[in-house]
Amino acid sequence: MSDARDPSRIERGCSLRPSRAARIGSGHPKRVGHGAFLVALVVILLLVVSGAQAFYEPDGFRGVTWGMSLEDAERALTGLHAKRLLAGQEPLCQRERRNGALTESAVCVAAMDMDSVRLGLYFEFHQERFVAVTAVSAPASYADLKRALIARYGAPTRAETKTKAGPFSEYASEEVLWEGPTVRIKLSQYVGDRTFTVAVIALRSELDRQAAEREKSPDAPPPR
Repeated sequence: MSDARDPSRIERGCSLRPSRAARIGSGHPKRVGHGAFLVALVVILLLVVSGAQAFYEPDGFRGVTWGMSLEDAERALTGLHAKRLLAGQEPLCQRERRNGALTESAVCVAAMDMDSVRLGLYFEFHQERFVAVTAVSAPASYADLKRALIARYGAPTRAETKTKAGPFSEYASEEVLWEGPTVRIKLSQYVGDRTFTVAVIALRSELDRQAAEREKSPDAPPPR
């Protein structure tokens, strides 16, 4: 009987006499494999780190883009309301006053439904340009609003639970943040002694400007 009909002899022959091509290509298999593994590990770690620090930074909110003028934003919001893309009364825009004098800030008030959550919206402007929006809802809608924001902007970059002092006792409030190089979103479970749930979507440059203003003036608005 020939070797071709005896699998055991073929296996023994192959194991004892590796081909010349296999010997030439073997080189340093352990060294090459180890290097490839390290390269793949570094790539995976970079992807994980970059993914943990990034989110889908918005270019504005509800059709109002960053830097849009107050006049253009009022026109855009009025058009959205006419198309029933905003809820409640027609948007109202007005300049802010402080100590009886007009400031460089203005706000447009509107409302919308984000999935099942009704939001009061406050589009904020500085020197005629759109810089931030504050969305206010009832605390009972906090979980739904958090899910809606994650669906739109991706996973948060940071979350923490803070202890706040109430009129009768302390209570815990979750704060969730999406932090990017240009935009920061901060969702607070409770604001105003568990009266509101508030999300602030703002340009980081505007947050820095407000922080600098607070250092100069004790009458400046509180931090976001």
